[in-house]
Amino acid sequence: FLVTFLYYQFNDQSYSPVAEGMSALKSGYIQESDKPKAEKPSPQDKPEPQPSGDYATSRLNYLKSCYHRTDCGYPSNREQARRLIGEDIHNELLVMLEKWKIGKLSENAIRNAGIEYLQHPDGLVQEASIQLLAHLQPTPKSFESIIAAMQDSHDEKIITLTLYELQRYLPLGYGERIHSAVAQTLLHGNSLNANVIAKNLGAYLSPETIYSYRQLLSKIPKQSRTYQSLQNTISNYSQ
Repeated sequence: FLVTFLYYQFNDQSYSPVAEGMSALKSGYIQESDKPKAEKPSPQDKPEPQPSGDYATSRLNYLKSCYHRTDCGYPSNREQARRLIGEDIHNELLVMLEKWKIGKLSENAIRNAGIEYLQHPDGLVQEASIQLLAHLQPTPKSFESIIAAMQDSHDEKIITLTLYELQRYLPLGYGERIHSAVAQTLLHGNSLNANVIAKNLGAYLSPETIYSYRQLLSKIPKQSRTYQSLQNTISNYSQ
């Protein structure tokens, strides 16, 4: 598939590339996993942390520690437990976002949580982290965390969302870094990352960049999915 991008107009706060990306993903561009849902443990079975300082941060730190522990009241099956812990961290991050919207948490707290938990191995947690960062003004630290996730993630949905979010950085002087990272991933990244990026690169093509991407295409093995995806993206841009 090819997800058609529109450049983010930075002064128009009503538009969010990530929000559009989430809408596109939920419409069926990317299918969610059909894994069966594990039953959540009852609240009384799950010991809660005692608030100390910022309760939201305390709660997140507790859940993060549970990801590597077996004494938090989650199922004994580690795969089920980690799935449920990921859901709880995801939900806690979104609660933090809502608190920030009504002035109960600082922007720094939200940004720090978004950057930290974008490195978490759970896809749902990464998704919530991107949503947090998408609500805030772009910063160099946010950029570094997002571009690292684009290159390192093994989750098609997360790679696509990072591409949407990175659109905000194009007019802010980050274009060269973004195009360089994209090129490196297309040539040397794992096959999943390279193929997803190639399919979703439409917003990054312009009269200034199209020649470079055509040159890049010639360096990719023709039998690969990445080659076919990038060729389709370039063809659609040129029509």
